[in-house]
Amino acid sequence: MYKRETKPNQTKLVVNGETAFDLQEAINTKNSQTDSALFKYFREKVFKDLSSKGHGIMSDIALDLFINGYRINYEKGQYQNPTDTTTDKGKAMAGAFFQDIFKRGSEATHLTKRYDLKNMDIVQFGELIKQELKSGKALGLSHTYNNNHISHVINVWGADLISQEKSLPST
Repeated sequence: MYKRETKPNQTKLVVNGETAFDLQEAINTKNSQTDSALFKYFREKVFKDLSSKGHGIMSDIALDLFINGYRINYEKGQYQNPTDTTTDKGKAMAGAFFQDIFKRGSEATHLTKRYDLKNMDIVQFGELIKQELKSGKALGLSHTYNNNHISHVINVWGADLISQEKSLPST
């Protein structure tokens, strides 16, 4: 049973009286290539069953778990779709870090979309990216290499600075 504390400046996720995740520790280790608290949390707590079996899940499913706490059927790597999706009882509390921001809804309408890009040319892919960015979406890209079924996930986060009449920083 996961217990969430909603006190101001609360930085810990407590499970059965034990700290499962500490935001400050994650911030302190964010630049580490070998000792990231966030990576360790997902490997050992959230995706423990998948990691031990050498299995994975699609990136959109992982993002919905991370953002809103949508449960995953770990045997199939798919959404579990419990009947109760709006209360703590129906949530996978190991995720749901941004549920108050993105307003959890029915698991039938996920926050993410998945597109199969195998048959798209570069122009179609570019149009899809433009369409999603214009609609204010964050993008997560997952790709494989050498057809070996091992995926790498790239998340693209952005902010709508132009509507606030601020210029984008140059890099």
